[in-house]
Amino acid sequence: MADSADFKKTLDSVGRGDGWMVMLTSALNKVAGAGGAQVELVQPYLQTLFGDVHGYGFSLASDSPGAQFQVLSSIMIDGDRKGLLALPNPAKSPSPPPKFVSGDATGYGTINVQFGEIMKLVETVVASMPEELSEPFDATLQQYGPDLSRAFSKLGPDMHVVRCKAVSDLSLNADQKALNTKDSQGTFFAIRCAEEQSMMTLLNLFLPQAGFEPRDFNGNTIFDDKSRETSFGFGAGWFFTGKSKFVEAGLRATTPSNAQGTLADTAACKQVLADLGPTAVLCWGYQDILIDFSDNESANERRRAEISASYDSNSLDKIGVGAPMDTFYILFKDEKTLWKNAMGPNVFSMTQESSALITKIRVLPPTAP
Repeated sequence: MADSADFKKTLDSVGRGDGWMVMLTSALNKVAGAGGAQVELVQPYLQTLFGDVHGYGFSLASDSPGAQFQVLSSIMIDGDRKGLLALPNPAKSPSPPPKFVSGDATGYGTINVQFGEIMKLVETVVASMPEELSEPFDATLQQYGPDLSRAFSKLGPDMHVVRCKAVSDLSLNADQKALNTKDSQGTFFAIRCAEEQSMMTLLNLFLPQAGFEPRDFNGNTIFDDKSRETSFGFGAGWFFTGKSKFVEAGLRATTPSNAQGTLADTAACKQVLADLGPTAVLCWGYQDILIDFSDNESANERRRAEISASYDSNSLDKIGVGAPMDTFYILFKDEKTLWKNAMGPNVFSMTQESSALITKIRVLPPTAP
């Protein structure tokens, strides 16, 4: 195996670090039939969706400059990226998050996606199916394909994923006499939208049939289902989707007069952007786990109580270990302070280097005050 050209290229793409792993897939095509008729049937679709993937590489290192810990993973491709792997484009240098991403967000990511190529990929997959399987898909594409293609062509290329801070959700209880308050976190997606009307036309075709109803929000349009667990909204050249309250927050923040502290102004985000530098990437993002600890203090307290209740100080002594269990309890009890002094944001990015897609995950030093 070590003499294989695929093995050498895959390992070289990630390096050895403190530990590494290589998995080769180029031989799978030769043995697809041995897996039975179902595996043999799926193989052409995998080729269409992912291209000619020859291997995966992984490595981890604790001596990477500027980071406390780094993980690299690679996808080795023979030839050009195809299918789903070709959708992330174009690569560009990281820039600060948009103004609607608030400063108390606990996580953020962005990826450039060629939305205009999505329908072409769907059509290619359907065309590769046997006639008896493709017939119902062909009818759907003929009916809705033009509207879908037109709508997708107006989206992107940049898509942003925002993990929101815990917010209070106030609602009347069953007897309508008191307010219930519960903390929740959520994620919403924002995609640049060059023309709202095309997306509105598309959503008006499908969403009412699925139980969604449109409503006005500060001059913008939001489609909600009854639970408001999933919503779609438009405003200021953006298309938002997520829970209703997060979509509303995103739309509200697109108005300059409502803009407050943004994520781009925070020390953690500035630290992440400095670490990424000007190198062009297909996607990047980070999570500040310290904020998550702070926002989930009540959950942490419950977890500590469960941990404490489950500890039997004599259980390990019975098998001759004699571990100091109080030390472990203290670690969990003071986890926020310990984490704050131990590590900073967790940042990831993806680049294309030669014939490999490289994903890099770095744990940065503690963020300076």
